[in-house]
Amino acid sequence: MRMITGWFRLRHREPKATTVAHASQAMTWSSPASHGGMPLDVAFRAFLLSRRAARCTPKTLEHYQYTVGGFVQWLGELDVATVQEITASHIRTYLVSLQDRGLKDTTQHAHARGIKAWLNWLVREGDLEESPMRNVAMPRLEKRVPAPFTAEDVRALLDRLSHRMIRLSSWGQRRDHVLSQLTLAAPVARPEMA
Repeated sequence: MRMITGWFRLRHREPKATTVAHASQAMTWSSPASHGGMPLDVAFRAFLLSRRAARCTPKTLEHYQYTVGGFVQWLGELDVATVQEITASHIRTYLVSLQDRGLKDTTQHAHARGIKAWLNWLVREGDLEESPMRNVAMPRLEKRVPAPFTAEDVRALLDRLSHRMIRLSSWGQRRDHVLSQLTLAAPVARPEMA
């Protein structure tokens, strides 16, 4: 019996105070009707809590903190108090403000993705009837074409590969080596390689 009690204590410890505080802060809001809408900060904390509960990676949580957190802060400066007050115009204006700050297209797109994820989550949770993002076009990403190898780059790579051929022992390694040499020496279209 003592062993079971010890296991129970280990498994049912109280979570850290900060976790409890964040969870209770995120869950203190009751309904849109009683408060005129869900406060932005409560909705943001609840979203982050849901993402943590879904075991998102620390990088993903950091992404949401940066993108959605920046948007929520910006909305607060405009005296937007609840999620129900957010409009497509707010989102477009925020995205244009990111352009005006000279942020890269990929950064602008990342902000739009974070905001879209947050608003879609609010719809799924029943806190919004529909996402104001539904009528907002995602920022266009520039098409980036990598620079082709120069003849000198190809010669240097082939030289390194030919020195490596001596050390290759398995048939698979030699096959891969020959394929890479053929690809670099006489480039062909990808469909022809299949």
